[in-house]
Amino acid sequence: MGSTIYSVIAFNGAINANTAKGTGLSDEDIKIFDKAMINAIPFCRTRSKIGQTPRLYLRIEFSDNKTFLNDLREYIKFESEDELTVRSIDNFEINIVDFAEYLKNFSNRIKSVHYWKDERLQINGWSKVEENFKDKMQKIKPLEE
Repeated sequence: MGSTIYSVIAFNGAINANTAKGTGLSDEDIKIFDKAMINAIPFCRTRSKIGQTPRLYLRIEFSDNKTFLNDLREYIKFESEDELTVRSIDNFEINIVDFAEYLKNFSNRIKSVHYWKDERLQINGWSKVEENFKDKMQKIKPLEE
C-alpha cells in the first residue's frame, strides 16, 4: 500500500441549545465559529496540513431547541469512477440527494441553512437543498468581518 494521495474527510457536530444558554453563547459567537471552521486550515498552515483545504461547511439552525438530526454523514456519498485513482477535486463528486430528502422532513423546523462551499466541489443534489430551503439559505462569507 502506498501513501494516501487524496482524501475527503467529513465531520459532524452539534451545538447543545441548553448548554449554550448556560454558557452565554451568542449568535455572534456562532458566526465567529462558522468562519473559524472554514478558515482554520488555510490560515494555520503547518507541514501536517499541506494540501488540506475545506470544501463544504453546513450548519442547520432550528426554530426550536428540541429538534435534532441523525449523523448527516449517513446521507452523503462520495462518488468517483475509481476511488483508488482520485488525485484531485476534479476526480469525484459528493452526492447529497439523500441528505436533501432527509432535511426536507424537517423543513418546518429549520430556521436557516448556513453554508459555504468550494466553487470547484461538484455536488449532486445541491440544487435540491437550495430549492427546498430557498428562503432559508444563508451563505457564510469567511473573509468578511
